[in-house]
Amino acid sequence: MALDSLLEILQDPRTRQPLCEPVRYVFGIPTFLKEGDVVGQNAKYQKMYDNIGRFTGSVFWFICRLFRLDMVSKRKELLSELVIRSKDKVLETSIGAGANIAALPLDAEYVGVDISIEMLRACQKYSLLKPYHLQLVHANAEKLPFRDESFDVVFHFGGINFFNDIPGAIREMIRVAKPGAQILIGDETQIHVESWYSKLPFVKKYFCDTPPVLPPMDAIPSQIKDAKLSYKWAGTMYVITFTKSTLLSDRGGGGTC
Repeated sequence: MALDSLLEILQDPRTRQPLCEPVRYVFGIPTFLKEGDVVGQNAKYQKMYDNIGRFTGSVFWFICRLFRLDMVSKRKELLSELVIRSKDKVLETSIGAGANIAALPLDAEYVGVDISIEMLRACQKYSLLKPYHLQLVHANAEKLPFRDESFDVVFHFGGINFFNDIPGAIREMIRVAKPGAQILIGDETQIHVESWYSKLPFVKKYFCDTPPVLPPMDAIPSQIKDAKLSYKWAGTMYVITFTKSTLLSDRGGGGTC
């Protein structure tokens, strides 16, 4: 997505009104987070991903290229149920370092949101993303800085399990999606958390005493009738897909300063 197009759909995430102040940039990325905005579980995992992002941007992608690790094919399998058409406006919440985007079509327009500025900086350095029309935004997925019904496809893969407000994040994905838009939500299952994250040095401390992971099917609004749950990678990942119902259209924004 071109920067001008992005600026047209931005709004204040707190008031859902048009922006009354100039957009603030950090490392060239529009940011909607200030000191003290991120609390609870979100602050805990923001810190973790900032630490990971510093490593990812400087070392991880180099290792992938050096050893020819095929990250793209594995991501394509996870996202195989996404249908993205040419020129679609696509939002990924919790984009991280951009590994999912590299598995998607080149001829769409992408926006990626993340709570971790260091993961967004790693995304800027990921060479496979250079040909994509991609804009990054530093914001909380539970309070997205976009106008209602801005995107043709909205998806999230990885992170929602430990959000402060999982239902709120899903409501936000629905709000910014156009009527009839496809929405996909995926993350690790408890099997993956126990067999991988809970054993990794420097990471396992963030997963001590966490509640068991359950796919958030109960957070899908009752008006949605086509929600489907499936599992990937031998049950270590879950995927929820559904279509935004016209009954859920929300025109809450659009006021004036």
